[in-house]
Amino acid sequence: MGVHGKSPNPRRSVSVKSISSDTSLSAFGTAPSPQETAAYIAEIVGELVVMAKGANLVFVAHLLAMAQAEAEHVADSVI
Repeated sequence: MGVHGKSPNPRRSVSVKSISSDTSLSAFGTAPSPQETAAYIAEIVGELVVMAKGANLVFVAHLLAMAQAEAEHVADSVI
């Protein structure tokens, strides 16, 4: 419990928004490739990096930036 008896992070119980329909299945009904998935993850994590920096969460921003770089590497690789 946090200060004043409140949960330390009230957002934790909120469900995560699902991936948009254009990334979950293509027009042919197949799952996206690992590269497409990694590119989407890199995009979303990039937005989280901006949010973390804006909130002065330096270490969180650093970790997210590393995850973004790894996702971009996978997105650019040939599997």
